[in-house]
Amino acid sequence: MKPDDRWALPLYRGCHMHQHNHGDELAWWRMHGEDPFALAIRYYANYHRENPDANPPYVRKQRSIKERKPRGQRAKIKSRAKPWPHRPFPGKVWHGG
Repeated sequence: MKPDDRWALPLYRGCHMHQHNHGDELAWWRMHGEDPFALAIRYYANYHRENPDANPPYVRKQRSIKERKPRGQRAKIKSRAKPWPHRPFPGKVWHGG
């Protein structure tokens, strides 16, 4: 899953590439004397303070699970208009039976 944008931090391209090439991203941030989580929280709070009408972060809603209907009450699935061919690829030899 893609992380929420609240955790995105702006970096120059060279710094971004060095961060990924370093191997341990948290160690890279420590080497530069920064806490990436604290920075992200601060930047995100500042963004929403300056843009109060900005969309709030996406929050996934909990889906409810519907009970299954009894067999006789379920909708029927339409059958295929034409049957599957005996050979899936025209012109090819099919040994599947």
